[in-house]
Amino acid sequence: MKNEIKNETKKTDGVSIFSSVNGWTFFPPLIFTVVLSAVVMTNPEGFGNILQSAFAFTTDSFAWMFSWYFMALTSVVLYLAFGPYGKKRFGSGKPEYSTLSWLGMMFTGAAGLGVLTWTTVEWFYSYQTPMWGVETGTSQALQQAAMLPLFHWGPVFYMGYALIAVIFAYQFYCKKVDDSLPSTACSTLIGGKHANGGIGKTIDIIYVISLLSSVVTCVGVNIPTLVAIIANMTGSEPPFIISVVLILLWSMIMAVILFAGLKKGVGLLSNIRVYLGFGILVFVLLFGPTFYMLNSFTDGLGMVMNNTLHLISNTDPYAKSLMPQGWTVFYFAWYITMSIQNGAFYGRISKGRTVRELIFGLIGSTVIGTYMFFVVFQGFSIHTFINEGLDLGAAMSAGGQGAAIAAVWKFLPFAVVMMPILFIFANICMQTLLNANAYSMAMATTKVLKSGQEPPQWIRIFWSICIGVISIALLMIGGIRPFQTITVIAGIPALAIIALMVASFFKDIKKNGWVMPTDDTKIEDEVIEDYFK
Repeated sequence: MKNEIKNETKKTDGVSIFSSVNGWTFFPPLIFTVVLSAVVMTNPEGFGNILQSAFAFTTDSFAWMFSWYFMALTSVVLYLAFGPYGKKRFGSGKPEYSTLSWLGMMFTGAAGLGVLTWTTVEWFYSYQTPMWGVETGTSQALQQAAMLPLFHWGPVFYMGYALIAVIFAYQFYCKKVDDSLPSTACSTLIGGKHANGGIGKTIDIIYVISLLSSVVTCVGVNIPTLVAIIANMTGSEPPFIISVVLILLWSMIMAVILFAGLKKGVGLLSNIRVYLGFGILVFVLLFGPTFYMLNSFTDGLGMVMNNTLHLISNTDPYAKSLMPQGWTVFYFAWYITMSIQNGAFYGRISKGRTVRELIFGLIGSTVIGTYMFFVVFQGFSIHTFINEGLDLGAAMSAGGQGAAIAAVWKFLPFAVVMMPILFIFANICMQTLLNANAYSMAMATTKVLKSGQEPPQWIRIFWSICIGVISIALLMIGGIRPFQTITVIAGIPALAIIALMVASFFKDIKKNGWVMPTDDTKIEDEVIEDYFK
């Protein structure tokens, strides 16, 4: 008996750390990270020119494809919500969470740094280059500027999350499949043999690389916001090395938290992020130009409602403003690359819900959470530009997006007090962003886990570092365009994967009916909560 124990111990001690790794999804993204970072760091300017050309070609050539995808997506989601499957339920048990808690988890997902960044400055890009032949500097250009970001962060885009959430919720609670890889969701269409073979592995590799690209974009576009806050606090523009240090600190702090197993600490950061974010909103709304912000948002929302179908299909081929190519197509691709990951989470927390509840709960809560930021920060930014005489164009020309954000936030009420609060909020947002996405990367690159199991912490730490490395490399090129480019390029194959998942889902429910299992095994709350954090 003792010898058996000794032999078993030896076997355990000799197990490689890579024994838990799914090599097919782990190593190709790792190679992608190493090659991309090395090429960029060797010749940032040359690679930047290549990315610029790739962005122009992809967005101009495939704008129509993304538009048709989102028109089809909208039709499919509305069919699921109002058609014969609307009342179908995910599993036979009661909902895992109360309705308020369930909506709250989706609602608070919108309270992040990215939306704070874009609500402050995105409208100005549209104002500088209005669509449909409208002249720059006119009231019509300003109306478009207030409208377009609301469209980009509105219900049409969140429908992509809702569709994938339905597919994964069906996988988790009706088919009792705990795997969240897209290849598994395609198995009915391509067959189990192909799902486990080369086709399935290719699908999963593309998914992980596209996920990595979308996360890196999140980091890259938010760095200028952090730099803007530091500039406002110190009175001078920080050097490039500060951006590098910030990214490294995020990765290192997250590594320490994960290594120490401080899950409660991560959960506390998530809660602080939510309360602090909405506290900032209430403060600025009350002490800022309240009625102007409310009027601006209301007018912009009306413009979106009046032009939604045109905005989905808009490529502006006659006036050739390139605004749809430069921004709408980017957002199309960005939401596509993030939809599998986010959809899997939303599906995971939706046990016991109906299809209709999931679709409208998800879209309603996320849009409301996002639009609260637009009411305040976009309205405040436009007010500062129009009524305070801020030359936002000069600020952007001189120092880029970060300088423009810094220029706007100097006008915030009690700015001296607000800047440190915004700095804390921004860093917490980035920590929780890295944690959530490093967890997603770890889940996708670990061998299939049983219910209640979590991916090894070292894999999560590893991916948080990789995200930081690519972000630093692309920052060397300068601007936000490199980050947008890799997302747009990754969006095309990710779109194809989602199309396969949708086709497989409909084939499955047509062939087998809506499966309702009798034994409704509970998925551990701890895993769901950790994924959310």
